[in-house]
Amino acid sequence: MNLTKEAVAAALDGISHPQTGEGLSKAISKVTMCDGYVTVNLLGGGLGLDQQGMLKKAVDAVVRAAARSAGDEITRVEVQFVA
Repeated sequence: MNLTKEAVAAALDGISHPQTGEGLSKAISKVTMCDGYVTVNLLGGGLGLDQQGMLKKAVDAVVRAAARSAGDEITRVEVQFVA
């Protein structure tokens, strides 16, 4: 897999955290990648379900775009919120 954790973090910087307004990369707790699957754990204590849903869609889109740019095909993007 050519996609790197650094590329995922850079992609997430284009999304603003709804509470802090900072790039979402600052909220990354963990990124794992294996066999076309990407899991992103984000610090999300206090986020409402609507905010989580919006962020999941946005993260999915930018991670898939970053993967395409790296020449990879992503099967699934999982976003989990941790306290």
